[in-house]
Amino acid sequence: MKWRCWHMALRHALNNRMYFFVNILGLVLGLTAVFLIGIYLNDELNFDRFHKDSDRIYRVIQFGNYGGLVERSSSCPFPLGPEIDDYFGEKITSHTRLFNYQSPSTQIAYRNIVHYDSGFFFTDPGFFEVFTVDTIDTKDEKWLEKPFQAVITSNAARKYFGHIDVVGKNLTIENHLQVEVQAVVEDWPVHSHFDFSVLVSLDSYAQMRGGELPTNWVQNPCWTYIKVSEQTNQSEIQKSLPAFVKSHFDAFIRDNNALFLQPLHDIHLTSHLEYEIRKNGNMEYVYIFGGVALFLILMAAINYINLTTATFASRAREIAVKKVLGATAGNIRFQLFIEAFIITLIAAVISLVFTELLLPWFNQVTVKDFELLDLISWRNLLFFFLVLVAVAAAGGIYPAIFIAGLNPARILKGNLRRAGKTGASRKVLVVSQLFISTLLVFAALTIHDQYKHLLRSSNGINRDNLFVINARFSDLYKSYPEFKKEIEKHDAIYKVTASDYIPGIDHNRHGFFVGSDTAVNDVVFLPALRVVNDFFEVYGLEINEGRGFENDSSDLLSAVLINPEMARHLGYEKPGNAIGADLNVYYGNEQVVGIFEDFYPKTLHDEPNPFAIDLVSEEKNPKMGIQYAAVRYKPGNKDEALTYIKRSLKRHAGDKQVQINEYKDIYYNQYAEERLFNQLAGIMSVLSLIISAVGLLGLVSFMILQKSKEISVRKVHGASNRSILGLIAGEFIRIFIVVILFALPVAWYLSRLWLDNFASHVSFSLMNWILAVLTVALMIIIVAVLRLREAARVNPAEILKYE
Repeated sequence: MKWRCWHMALRHALNNRMYFFVNILGLVLGLTAVFLIGIYLNDELNFDRFHKDSDRIYRVIQFGNYGGLVERSSSCPFPLGPEIDDYFGEKITSHTRLFNYQSPSTQIAYRNIVHYDSGFFFTDPGFFEVFTVDTIDTKDEKWLEKPFQAVITSNAARKYFGHIDVVGKNLTIENHLQVEVQAVVEDWPVHSHFDFSVLVSLDSYAQMRGGELPTNWVQNPCWTYIKVSEQTNQSEIQKSLPAFVKSHFDAFIRDNNALFLQPLHDIHLTSHLEYEIRKNGNMEYVYIFGGVALFLILMAAINYINLTTATFASRAREIAVKKVLGATAGNIRFQLFIEAFIITLIAAVISLVFTELLLPWFNQVTVKDFELLDLISWRNLLFFFLVLVAVAAAGGIYPAIFIAGLNPARILKGNLRRAGKTGASRKVLVVSQLFISTLLVFAALTIHDQYKHLLRSSNGINRDNLFVINARFSDLYKSYPEFKKEIEKHDAIYKVTASDYIPGIDHNRHGFFVGSDTAVNDVVFLPALRVVNDFFEVYGLEINEGRGFENDSSDLLSAVLINPEMARHLGYEKPGNAIGADLNVYYGNEQVVGIFEDFYPKTLHDEPNPFAIDLVSEEKNPKMGIQYAAVRYKPGNKDEALTYIKRSLKRHAGDKQVQINEYKDIYYNQYAEERLFNQLAGIMSVLSLIISAVGLLGLVSFMILQKSKEISVRKVHGASNRSILGLIAGEFIRIFIVVILFALPVAWYLSRLWLDNFASHVSFSLMNWILAVLTVALMIIIVAVLRLREAARVNPAEILKYE
């Protein structure tokens, strides 16, 4: 019996090729989208889980409250790692610290091969006890225990040396530190919240500093990780951390600082702290894409239901004869279940082929390196098997009940229309599809608008015609005044300045004393930039009140500028009243001389916060403020200016190759995640429209069947195809009005919920809503017209002879 069911299911599929193809198409689109989204979500949800005992690894993070401004730092002071290890004894099995010069990239060279590498870190030997690293080649049992030792990955070995047989060879770090390769190790999987290419012993950095690492507890440039013992619970250590802070931190900061343990698994999706090693993912996007995948597969299942029940006329007599001959409803339902399973299985196989073919494109969109094998684990296979069973069940359960329940007497009398139901349930299903499609199209338009808003909106910086020079490890600071004079002589260049970070991209916190008596007032660490002359002119920041810095040596020790938020934070209701207020650094007696316009210190996700800009000397403290030079060139002179800057840097920056980027490119790179979200949302909205069109085909077919006698009578009496289209269109107008009424408030609520994640965002767009509605409406019209044109070719006599 079961074999006959499989045989009959296949025969029916072959005899109804058009509907079989359409059914397969809907399921293939839905399953392919689910597989691709599944690969992406599998990667996002499995970050850092490849490490042995990863559930026992924690990052130590530091929160500090300085005068009401809270610093939520992912990094900690240098001494923390070894001290916390000693303090907790056997409860912590190992620790490690990562330090990268506080620079997003580091210059690494082998002979004449030079790269800027974002995967460089100084670290402890404990790195290999905390994290899992697989060895390829080494001559030593223990790594990074001595100065000037390095461990590199296979990719780094190929990049710098051309092959992986490189143990014993040397690399040069930032033109002054030479290290020997101790070992070559496997590259980590892509799903890690940080990646490394070159690890150098932390003792090497100590030797560069005269033999010891920094011992103060104020600066916090190290990412610190610990691995707790199997017998230790995280809460045991967390409860003791306040006591540790009291006993180790400097007296003036211990009362307003706290340490916390952050599980390794939580870092990528839920950690959005200051000074992250790299930008993390977003759990909200995981939920959104998971929801989209669920919607798409539901839409595919709905299509199967609609198309199967819409074609019941072609099988009605077959089923009626079977019932008369003794077939039970259970036999018929089983056959229909098998059909659903076969179609779903075929669609799944085709979807896997499509997924493999689309992976190169998908990797390009997501900037990942996915393979289909990434899904091969018992959990993933079980999950996708359950998805297939669920789709087959959802697609087969209603048709089985509907078709198996047909009245054989009415069918054999020729009354096919009355043998079925009213079709109300199918309309509900199609309403659900159109509802989802309308929301996804509107969401894609809103996401696109917000992404464009992020790129186009002003962050307070004039981003046009601006070069940024990464001079952190060059010799530029030694001859910066001469470089500035030389550059500004050129007709293509307006002005040059420099700062310790790039404004609008990143910043640090610097110590200030609020008030005139530094002996009484505690130091507070305020978000700030250290800059040199012409900073405001080059970056285009506006001065609202007071004045900017003057090219006068007295401003170096007596002047600081703040934004309106800082003025309010200091207690001034009107920002201008803060002019003249004391805001001292340790090397000067400074007062606020001006209020500059609020700008976004990082991305447009966060509101402008209290901020200070402090002038430093180009000659006495050059390294403090000359980390990133900025050159504003005159419009239309980009190539000429760039050529001249490069030529001048060769004379003033030493032998080191210096990175030069346009400010706009650096700014746009901050929104890589939003770019991905924008692209995927657009793709998913198009897929939803195609799947909805397939579903509509089923509903239109069913409605034509339900009204077949009426349509035939009208055609006999001379009705045109246009009038018949109007007959069907009335049904769709009512359906679509229901969709619009339900979808509008939901769209408004969901868009507000997402847009509120950005400090600067677009508003709810009625135009986007109209476009979404018109797009779906156009899709409905196209499907209805095409199907009715096909139905119009049917001879009315073929229908009326059975009535």
